[in-house]
Amino acid sequence: MQATPHRYELRGEIDPADLGKFISPLLASPGDHIVLMASRARHIAAVLEASLRCKKVEMVFTGPPEGTETDDSKRPETVWASLRVRGGDKPVVDPTRVTKLRVSAETASPNLGEKIIHQLEGGDVVRLEAMGPVALARMVNGIAVAARRGAERNSGTLISRARGMRQKAQGGQFWAIEMEVSLSNTDISEVPQEGGPVVEAEAAKPEIVSSESN
Repeated sequence: MQATPHRYELRGEIDPADLGKFISPLLASPGDHIVLMASRARHIAAVLEASLRCKKVEMVFTGPPEGTETDDSKRPETVWASLRVRGGDKPVVDPTRVTKLRVSAETASPNLGEKIIHQLEGGDVVRLEAMGPVALARMVNGIAVAARRGAERNSGTLISRARGMRQKAQGGQFWAIEMEVSLSNTDISEVPQEGGPVVEAEAAKPEIVSSESN
């Protein structure tokens, strides 16, 4: 039986490389599972970048709270990110059934979420690309909205995988991150809907790091 996952709340200044070093030994073997709570755009972006430093990590996002995701004038709401190491090979994706979406800082998360779940329920895999912390937070919030809609309709669990990151322009400040989202009948989330005991990760200075991507 899977033990209760470690939960950590991200606060203060979070460096994605340090976060990657912190979580990689916790996600070293199939079935290893942690939950991160992020409430700022740069923290959500750090979670995505850090996940690329781990091997075979799949993610489930929960949030923002019901009734708050309709106001995109506010900063991105709190997101719970459940990360687990996949036990087998990544499912084969039919390239003819891939929908690609680009997300910007102006993208409305509720609209994005509805589009994502519509495509997934139609049998597609959705690949999203975003650049910059605000756009990445919009992307994750959109995935979380889609996850809620899918749960309401018993469509399945939305599994997200960070595919990679690349610099859009020479000397650019931000890197673009691509996510792949698919539907699964397996629930890997175990994400709390509300608060709970947390450990601040900002003071952690780990010494172990994995350089392998998903």
